[in-house]
Amino acid sequence: MKKYFGDLRDDKYLKKIPNQDIILHLSGTTHSKSYNDYYHGNVLTTKNLINHFKNRGIKKFVYVSTRCAKMEAGSYGETKLIAENLIKESGINYLILRVSEVFGKNQSSFNFVNKLLYFSPIILLPSWKNIYLQPILIEDLVQLLNKILSSHHNNKTYTVAGSEIFNLKDLIKIIPGFLNKYRLIVPIPIFIIKVFSHLNLILKRPYFYPDQIPRLICKKQTDISSIEKDFNFKPESVRKFIKELEDEAFF
Repeated sequence: MKKYFGDLRDDKYLKKIPNQDIILHLSGTTHSKSYNDYYHGNVLTTKNLINHFKNRGIKKFVYVSTRCAKMEAGSYGETKLIAENLIKESGINYLILRVSEVFGKNQSSFNFVNKLLYFSPIILLPSWKNIYLQPILIEDLVQLLNKILSSHHNNKTYTVAGSEIFNLKDLIKIIPGFLNKYRLIVPIPIFIIKVFSHLNLILKRPYFYPDQIPRLICKKQTDISSIEKDFNFKPESVRKFIKELEDEAFF
């Protein structure tokens, strides 16, 4: 396997890459203060890949998108949706995977939440009753991608998520870091979180970005029956995964 390094936002780097049968597009911008960053990271990169490979015999374009690919899900969701539409309109055979939250023992976001729950006696959660998560384990996602790359399916959009749906509060309560000691959960109104999200942008590394709020509270697709049927996809239980972490020396 030969590796090529470059910036997909600049199509000059793509000229070094020879013809390919399949493109697996995983790159993108997930957190930023600027709409332009999201546009260049999600839309321009996709457009450059399409323009470079569409007349070079490509057989399939696999795009890892998000369940938040919709106009009301902030700049991230909007630009992911635009990228999806570019792929559909390109004439290239494609598969679009709208992936949910990804969990795993070595996933940085999961480890951060777990450590936060372990050390903090007070947990601040958005006061929004319709926040539901449907996480998928990283191992399941990798195995699924392997199947997809060798499949005959084309021109479909799949929701890719776990088999269990959690309310945000209920999910937090079963993470090992929460279980070590008593924790006080304090609900915070969404409008206060929105104000804080803008104020904390003055930090060099903000805790979170305003754009993350609409993608958290927007309604998402939960039906994974199509991906289960076409790829015999049987995601492992996230609840079981979290339970197994309780007996490990996580810190």
